[in-house]
Amino acid sequence: MFHFKIVSGREENTGGSRLAYDFHREFLPGMTVASDFNPLLMLVASKVIRGKAGELIEFPIMPDRTESFAIKQKLSAPAPISEVENFDFVLTDATKPAFQSL
Repeated sequence: MFHFKIVSGREENTGGSRLAYDFHREFLPGMTVASDFNPLLMLVASKVIRGKAGELIEFPIMPDRTESFAIKQKLSAPAPISEVENFDFVLTDATKPAFQSL
């Protein structure tokens, strides 16, 4: 489970970054910085948000049947965010952020 905290376009522990993506699209802040400590999720999120589709295997905590032990998820963003839209990713732990709050 990921915990979210939004402060002026910043989201901490973003996981797949969907909340940061929706926030950026809805409110159009000058800059959005998504941070998390999981390099795999950050790498996948950075590709998907820029418009590249992908796949990721989900391993549910308590699968209720054999078919749900590993589920292939197709990933895509409703609309890509371009490089010039100031949406950036930082690999860091939210308890020790690499930047200071405003």
